[in-house]
Amino acid sequence: MKQSETIQTLQASVRRLRFGLIAMTVGLGVLGLGAMTQEDEISVGPHLVGITASSATMPAHTALFRLWSNGRIDRKVVQTDTGQIGGSWVMIQRP
Repeated sequence: MKQSETIQTLQASVRRLRFGLIAMTVGLGVLGLGAMTQEDEISVGPHLVGITASSATMPAHTALFRLWSNGRIDRKVVQTDTGQIGGSWVMIQRP
């Protein structure tokens, strides 16, 4: 191998290394920006994840449960034969 070929091979190697470092830097920047947008979405506050109903301990009553994104669970009792709602939402599990 001649000296000029060795120099050209080394120069090509350095070019590939530089392009790789630039690509890695850009990739890390994009990942960092993506993580910042996820933090913004999380800071919105708790939101409703699901609601379910089950029969209560008393006949003709139904218990409604709400599950929030922060882990809080609320309960409300509905009298199913008349449709009246008994009271307001009561927190039964804190986040």
